[in-house]
Amino acid sequence: MNSITKSTFKGMDTDSKLAVLFDYAQDTHHAIQKFESRKRVDKALAITGGIIGGFLAMAGKWVIGK
Repeated sequence: MNSITKSTFKGMDTDSKLAVLFDYAQDTHHAIQKFESRKRVDKALAITGGIIGGFLAMAGKWVIGK
């Protein structure tokens, strides 16, 4: 995404401002869709990490507890 300064934006005509805002809205929408499509993968990784972390915690407790 290109960055536009506030002073540049203020100097633009209304049609240009609307076009810039539309482009930013589209870019934001596509970025959100990318994150939403990873929802299932992220859940699977979180569950796997929790199981492995829990196992390691119990194994560590068993080793240190003796």
